[in-house]
Amino acid sequence: MARNFFLVLISLCIALLALIQIGQRVLRADAERTYSEIMSLQLLKTSGEDALRIFSRSGSAVQTTGDCATGNCVIKIVVFDWMARHRILGQNRWLYEHYPMIGGRNMAYGANITIVNAVVVKKGFSLMMQNIFPPDESGQRHYQLREGSFESVSNFGGGKALRCDSLMQEHPEYCVTSPHECVKCSGIEAEFTPFAAASDVARITQINFDCMTRWSPCKLIKDVMPGAAAEFEAEAAKTENLSPDAYAELTNWRSKTPWINARELESIVIAEVVSTGTRRFGAAPGQRLGDAYPGASLRLVQKLKGGNDWNSDDLNDIYIGKRYLIGPPETYATMHAGVRFIVMYEHSYKGYPLESYQNSVLPLNDVTLAQAKFGVARDTDAAIPVNLRPY
Repeated sequence: MARNFFLVLISLCIALLALIQIGQRVLRADAERTYSEIMSLQLLKTSGEDALRIFSRSGSAVQTTGDCATGNCVIKIVVFDWMARHRILGQNRWLYEHYPMIGGRNMAYGANITIVNAVVVKKGFSLMMQNIFPPDESGQRHYQLREGSFESVSNFGGGKALRCDSLMQEHPEYCVTSPHECVKCSGIEAEFTPFAAASDVARITQINFDCMTRWSPCKLIKDVMPGAAAEFEAEAAKTENLSPDAYAELTNWRSKTPWINARELESIVIAEVVSTGTRRFGAAPGQRLGDAYPGASLRLVQKLKGGNDWNSDDLNDIYIGKRYLIGPPETYATMHAGVRFIVMYEHSYKGYPLESYQNSVLPLNDVTLAQAKFGVARDTDAAIPVNLRPY
């Protein structure tokens, strides 16, 4: 009797192990197929109708924002492993912690596309895995999340902009960052524009799907995205020993390149100076509210990008002091009534000077206008309807 019970128990364990392994391999096959299909989409070229077929078999995992029937929508999927899909099992702490011991892996993959005017303009993919480590001396188990992802973008703003700024001179169309900096998580993210070279995109978006089925977990982020991690480590080694001046020179290349500024900043307009003089309304950068600062009042002439917060009847002030450079020094001498400039800025707050940056105020001429329009044309995210943006 005891022997039979033992054999039944062994059989059940083998069956469970087989089910888990089969489930993981099915999940891996689905992830690899989805990854390949996402990679096959050509940004600004593939039709939305063709792209929608990728998600047609994902059923309830699909989340849609917008209206795909009109050609404007965002589609996302997140597919979880066997344990996560069965919540009752996942809520059992003992089973959850010992799941890896029988070959289980807590993981998920996700994919997304954005369709605007019936054409694919953005795409992304991510692979997430949770490692559960053996108990420490206190008996506690520790968890660590590994995430490798890639996303198409048209500019590199946000919290990782400083790192990307330092790399733009070498490759302005892609950037590899490590956004997760915490004890219990580790990640790497590859971002690229629709204009990045196909060879660069293929290299930095490579994902090692063996991590989903190998018996021992992938412990390092470079195991998950080897190409992106190698790029990140090589670039970090290049910049870590630079002097502050040398590093500043790298990061300032972006601010000295008009088309990059036009791509990166939120609003690009042509404005005409109405008057110049001392201003006290609002606060200039680095100054207290009410402090006097040299400024110019500008009238809107034309919006090249953004500028949604600037009405045609409004005058906006801009700080023109040399303590906070907003453009080449030669622009200050010509900043007088009637002169027109290209103004690139991030935000406009009523009662405050425009939030602009170094070299973001340029004299209007054929050369600067062509540079600004070139950069604006490369910010394909600007055409995405507000309700479809992730922020």
